[in-house]
Amino acid sequence: NFYIRYNIMGKSSFQKIKKYLLPLNILIIVVLFCAYHYVDTEIDKNKILLEGNALFTQKGLRIEADSIYYDYLEKKIIKSINAKVTST
Repeated sequence: NFYIRYNIMGKSSFQKIKKYLLPLNILIIVVLFCAYHYVDTEIDKNKILLEGNALFTQKGLRIEADSIYYDYLEKKIIKSINAKVTST
């Protein structure tokens, strides 16, 4: 009698969990996507991209390039493409 009662209770509780399993997984995926998007935009907030005959002057150096990636919080150039550096 105890085994039958346990089996029925176990089955019904599994069905309750199964009912909420898909929405819970969808919620987890949405939360993870939002967290990824937030972190991705926060990382790119402090960067500037200068494209097409970009000109940048800092500390006595003049940099002319096709593209310049600059991090203004750290005050440094991350990457430049086809750059020509001259002294000013």
